[in-house]
Amino acid sequence: MTEGWVIAAFVFCRMSGLLLTLPVLSMVGVPKHVQVLLAALMTILIFPSMPAPESMAMSSVILGVAGELFLGISLGMIVKAAYSAFAVGAELISRQTALGMSSLFDPLINVGQSAIGILASLLAGIIFISTDQHLHVIEAVARSFHAMPPGHLANVTLLSKYISEAVSTAIVVGIQLAGPLIALVFLVNVFIGVLGKLAPRMNMFFSVGMTVNSIIGVWLFGIALPWIMQTHLGTVEATVKATIELLLVGGLR
Repeated sequence: MTEGWVIAAFVFCRMSGLLLTLPVLSMVGVPKHVQVLLAALMTILIFPSMPAPESMAMSSVILGVAGELFLGISLGMIVKAAYSAFAVGAELISRQTALGMSSLFDPLINVGQSAIGILASLLAGIIFISTDQHLHVIEAVARSFHAMPPGHLANVTLLSKYISEAVSTAIVVGIQLAGPLIALVFLVNVFIGVLGKLAPRMNMFFSVGMTVNSIIGVWLFGIALPWIMQTHLGTVEATVKATIELLLVGGLR
């Protein structure tokens, strides 16, 4: 009986750590009991087929619980980093097009963002759920218990490396998504600067520049939105695929 409870605790910690950081499911607007109930349901389905842990000592159990929780949280953070690339690009665009001056409260993540940033967060969530990426990750973690039995500590150094690489990839992809629009807005600002030199008595930046930047920025964002969404989806799919391969081949041992 005691062994069963220990195995269930290990499985629950890995699944709950994942669900607490997985995109969409970890949003502030999602009730916390949803994550807990999902983790409990997955535990009931998984732990009966798991082998008994090698050691039942209290120190081994505590260390195993902490390791399983860290593993689940790390896997969710890797996927969430790639998921945030869309929002990073949208915020860069909003800052360069004067749309970032008006901030709205986003109740899903409990922070203030620009209108484009909130739209990007909603679209990123729709893409993530509609393409079943959350199901792929949850399924991979459920199958990972055979490659990495409950209680086996993951390679912390390797996990930290993958988290840092995922964050750097998200920043690079976000800049790439915003790059074309930022370049075009820069050309518009150059044109406005030239007009300012031709009419020095007019404050071209405040009288014309902000309005033109906002209009052109929204127009260009609407044109580039399909390409941005497709690129973002490719980044998320590649990250999820790499995470699944990392789990199922036992590379974290």
